[in-house]
Amino acid sequence: MENINKIEDTGEKDDLDKSDQLPIKASGFSAESFCYICNIAFVVWAPKSTPEVYSDKALLPDKQDRHCISYYRLILFHPGKNICRISGLSCLIDGDYSFHTRQAPWDEHTAIMRSTKNSCLNNELATALQYESRHLSGSDRLTCLEVHGRCWQLLCKHRIWSLCGGDIKIVMRALYRRHLHQKKQPLNSFEGFDELLQDDRELDPFYSDRIRFIIRQAGRRTRTQYHPIQCRPRTIYLSRLPLEILLLIANSLPSTDAAAVQKATGSYLGDTYWRSRIPDVFYEVRDLSTESLNWEYLCLELERLKLRWTIFYCSRDYTWEKLDEMVRFIGDNFNNT
Repeated sequence: MENINKIEDTGEKDDLDKSDQLPIKASGFSAESFCYICNIAFVVWAPKSTPEVYSDKALLPDKQDRHCISYYRLILFHPGKNICRISGLSCLIDGDYSFHTRQAPWDEHTAIMRSTKNSCLNNELATALQYESRHLSGSDRLTCLEVHGRCWQLLCKHRIWSLCGGDIKIVMRALYRRHLHQKKQPLNSFEGFDELLQDDRELDPFYSDRIRFIIRQAGRRTRTQYHPIQCRPRTIYLSRLPLEILLLIANSLPSTDAAAVQKATGSYLGDTYWRSRIPDVFYEVRDLSTESLNWEYLCLELERLKLRWTIFYCSRDYTWEKLDEMVRFIGDNFNNT
């Protein structure tokens, strides 16, 4: 990705002129969009709404949203104008696939619902050429990579965000490197996820009602108090081991077996131990370390959700795996891309 290292800041909209944002019509074929994070094609599937300016949280609030797959952000890129930044939120509308350009608010905290019948908000939008179609125009113009709004939120909760230091340039380059690596693979269709809409499965990869419910339950449940038993029918040799050795043994076991060891020895393995066993994909737990929760219950229930009920939140699991794949594309081993 040429000249990206020369960009020192995120740029300003005033730096752009009309030639930077000319729309480019697709001729003879559809200019399909796909998310550079999850590699799934976008669909025109937003609820009807009056063209208006919103806050990004108003359009994608902290609740489960079955329309989230049609909302997107653009990673805006213009090396000649020192621009590399994340856009605000918008959604695909009828007619977008007739163009190789995409529109989104310049301000990342703004959301704009667009309309084919009303162009009154065009002055509030940045118009960028899809990066994979940059050969259709001169090099000196605004280009973009598209990502789902929810996928971007999940990326900011993934370890890749801290590894990149929150630097949009590093994130963009890692996304594009992975895209080049997977270029020969077929683009994922939305059809697989379309079946999820027919029942009570969770399509939203960022917000999960079930996970929030389990966390609330963990706050209400009292942890089992283990007390040493004075008289045992038989000797439990595990109880004689130092806690450090007991933790090493427990770490090599499934969580349910570790809970059984805990019960047999009559010793609680500790909140820190149970918290450390919760899979990273449940990012909601990360900021709860100081909360008074039943961490054993929370760990066991979230693992049960992941193992037995994956089908109900496969979108979260799938997107998280794609972010895990991105990690190896960070660094200086890909200087030519």
